[in-house]
Order: sequence, then structure tokens, then C-alpha cells
Amino acid sequence: MFKVSGLPVQITKSDLEELFSPYGKIQITETSIVIKIEKDESIAFVALDKEENEKAAINKLDKTQWRNKYILYLDPIRGDDIKIGQPQSKDSRMSDGDGSKVGQPQSNDSATEAGDDRKVGQPQS
Repeated sequence: MFKVSGLPVQITKSDLEELFSPYGKIQITETSIVIKIEKDESIAFVALDKEENEKAAINKLDKTQWRNKYILYLDPIRGDDIKIGQPQSKDSRMSDGDGSKVGQPQSNDSATEAGDDRKVGQPQS
């Protein structure tokens, strides 16, 4: 599977099939074609029939112009990097599992107990 960015907002499955048909057949699975629209471009996650076909497509199409307008960027990804389903609530997204909020400083009691008064994130001398 690979990620294709730089696509037009109005991209269709047929457009993707046209683009990738010289390299193989797009596999239809739960995660084979996922299109996300971000700002003024679409991003697609595509799986082809064979891994070597995916590598060939990435090598030939990465950083190339498509339809005389769009610069494509192709990056290989693992299938488990794709999350399918409903977005999580804001509260569940912000928790890292131990009850603390992601992005919030956490106490470093073990460092303080050991006599180490450096702050987390501060360079060591």
C-alpha cells in the first residue's frame, strides 16, 4: 500500500485506476482506496495487486506531473498505518491511556526522587 498526495479534490476511483493501470490492478479491500480531502488537495491510499507493482508505480510516478497540473507524491506505507472507522471523540483522542492528556507536561517524580532536578525536555549538561 502507498500514499498518493497532490491529487485534485475531485479525484475518483476511475481516475486512480487510469493513473495506476500501467502498474497493476488496484486491489479492492477495506483499506485499498481511502481518499481524504485536505485543504486544496486529496490524498489517496492505494493498494495494487503486487508489491513489485507498487514499487514500480512509486519509482515512476513520485514527484511527476499528472494531467499537466498536479505534482504527485507517492510514499510507501504499511497497511496497519491506516485507521478506518469513526473519528474518536476529542477527549479520547487527547488521552494517552494513563489518564493524562497528550501534549500536557507530566510530572517526572522518579527523576525528582533520584535527586535529578532537570526539567523534562531540557537539554542535559
